[in-house]
Amino acid sequence: MHHHDNTSITAMTLPAVDGFHLLDTQTSSRGAKSALLVKKDDGKVFFTLGDPSAPTQAPFGASNYNDEESVRKTLDLRLNEQEAQFFEELDAWAVEYITKHSERLFKKALTLDQVREHYRSPVSKKEGYQPLVRCKINTGGLSAARAWTVERQRIELPGDLRCCRLMAAVQLSHLWVMGRDFGWVLNVSDLQILSEDAQECPF
Repeated sequence: MHHHDNTSITAMTLPAVDGFHLLDTQTSSRGAKSALLVKKDDGKVFFTLGDPSAPTQAPFGASNYNDEESVRKTLDLRLNEQEAQFFEELDAWAVEYITKHSERLFKKALTLDQVREHYRSPVSKKEGYQPLVRCKINTGGLSAARAWTVERQRIELPGDLRCCRLMAAVQLSHLWVMGRDFGWVLNVSDLQILSEDAQECPF
């Protein structure tokens, strides 16, 4: 996503999954396998979570359980109904597409049931709460996520995101493959901090 100076996140409609396509699986120098996701027309898949009238939230903040020093952290974001619907469509599309292309992607034919068993949805649901989608965010380094105010001024990424109401620019980047399991990597490139409310913060 290319930002001009002094702009921030504009709400991008959720893309249509039927235009998605997975490129062939690549193996990195460290042995990690992945397959890039593209849209047939214009490459990478970007969208926004949250909007000014209904921001998203990160109830657990940005965390890294195994390695607090790492700048690459997990950020779980709340989904509204429309966003949750998009991820249900994505899950359904992924299972069918991966089954159909399993020989190309994994060098072996898999049945729908096998794919369903080993596919890890990025969304988690807990009774009584809006669902969460698991994203990745870089809090430092060259590809650190950028933070913006409502007035579109660039600011430091808040140290604690749990009390913030947010809009997040997300790239649905690639399918990770580990052993027999696979699932999506979603990268947060930008966060707009719509409000920070320490008084109301329950954490």
